[in-house]
Amino acid sequence: MDTSRRDLLKTMTGLALAAVVEPSAARADDSPAPQVQPAQPNLIRDENRKPGASDWQLTRVRLDKDGFRSPWIEGYASKQSVEAGESIDLLISTNPARRFGIEIFRMGYYGGKGARLMTTLGPFEGKPQTSPALGPKNLHECQWEPTTKLTIPADWP
Repeated sequence: MDTSRRDLLKTMTGLALAAVVEPSAARADDSPAPQVQPAQPNLIRDENRKPGASDWQLTRVRLDKDGFRSPWIEGYASKQSVEAGESIDLLISTNPARRFGIEIFRMGYYGGKGARLMTTLGPFEGKPQTSPALGPKNLHECQWEPTTKLTIPADWP
């Protein structure tokens, strides 16, 4: 039997709709379908109505002689993005060793201020971490030890 492309698309669309309309029917183990949390349509708008902070931008950055780094304190996060309940490592190097704190800001409107202070961490005892060698395609890859881990609270949007 020769099935046309149109018939195949109809069949696949029907199967996809059946899975969306009745997801429990598609479960092989007959377990109940997972509960879906109701959407919070005003979550971001409500968050952006909270008071903002005007001191979130870096204003006192001192660069090295080449104008590219600030080796006195540098850092990065283990992930680009995380959801509430997930954790993220913060990896910091201070040269020379010194105490420091971390401020976590959420970017948003906040009455035009641009961010809100969510939490502060520390103080921590900073230490120099190995500067990475130049890799392929002129990339540097740090292999630093985590300074701390932050678990994102459930109420952070």
